[in-house]
Amino acid sequence: WKARGVLAPRPKILFDNFIDSTLQKHHFSDDLTKIYNDYKGRGNFVGIYTTRTPRILVLQPKLLKEILIQNFKNFHNNDFSEIFNLEKNPIFSRKTFLARDEDWKERRTEASPAFSSNRMKVLFPI
Repeated sequence: WKARGVLAPRPKILFDNFIDSTLQKHHFSDDLTKIYNDYKGRGNFVGIYTTRTPRILVLQPKLLKEILIQNFKNFHNNDFSEIFNLEKNPIFSRKTFLARDEDWKERRTEASPAFSSNRMKVLFPI
């Protein structure tokens, strides 16, 4: 990340940026929250490593909205979707977040009406 000019916490050898969750000292989300809090306000995103794979953690809500709503067709597959096998785990692997490719597109189409702007305004008044 340093060579690309991207802000990033220094990974631990063999453990990436998530040593405490790897050693089961606390949950993975706690490590993500710490990285987010350490870097928010310092850029749009931060570089992280999961095992030896570089990843981007988006820090800015506007950029996240652009990725998840406006450019969703380019970001519909994720690493978590590869963990679960539909035949071996039919209930958990059917979640929209874990779906891939065409299956994801179908589920997103089904779920989208539940998250319309009007419904969100009713649920979360500003």
